[in-house]
Amino acid sequence: MTHDVDQLRVGIAKAVAGRTIDDAAVNSIAQQLNFPVPIRGIDPCPYGICFDFFVEFEDVLELLKVGPLGPVKVFPWGFPEPDLFHVQIERDFDELPRALG
Repeated sequence: MTHDVDQLRVGIAKAVAGRTIDDAAVNSIAQQLNFPVPIRGIDPCPYGICFDFFVEFEDVLELLKVGPLGPVKVFPWGFPEPDLFHVQIERDFDELPRALG
């Protein structure tokens, strides 16, 4: 699935709003993202940017094929059988340390 680069740029810019990151770095990061399901949230993380997804089990496995990945957190929603999973993936980007420099 292809994401709208402009929407990703806005989300990334908001996620790193407290930091000084130039527009070229934000552009580069947005163009590197190619997740197979829609991103539901973008937040800053200790070592990069966290992307949130709400997906079915089969999509959890697809998300894990996208790399490189940092820490991945998976939380099942639904009782007694999970019907959705909240997946948070942390990604570090070469552009962030240079931009934060």
